[in-house]
Amino acid sequence: MHRAGGTISGLLRDNGEESIYSPEELIRVAGAGKKWHGKAQETMGKAKQKVGRATGDNELRAEGTEDRVKGKARQAAGKAEQNVRGEAEELKGKIRKHT
Repeated sequence: MHRAGGTISGLLRDNGEESIYSPEELIRVAGAGKKWHGKAQETMGKAKQKVGRATGDNELRAEGTEDRVKGKARQAAGKAEQNVRGEAEELKGKIRKHT
């Protein structure tokens, strides 16, 4: 596996063929996209807040606060989605046992 030009190659698709995935595709494939995207957005928001505070740029500081809030919300949505999927898989397993 290697990374070049914003893509990662060497991963296999369902049919066994080697393919090239973009980082965005990998996040979707992993199923944790909302959580990771949210964490990145929250981190970027913290950075904007610090730069805004250091430079006296209240607009940048406010933008950072907004990004942090949105990032935290996106993370919460991702966690909830993963919990629902986990519960659904557990339920499927129980149904299969009893059929």
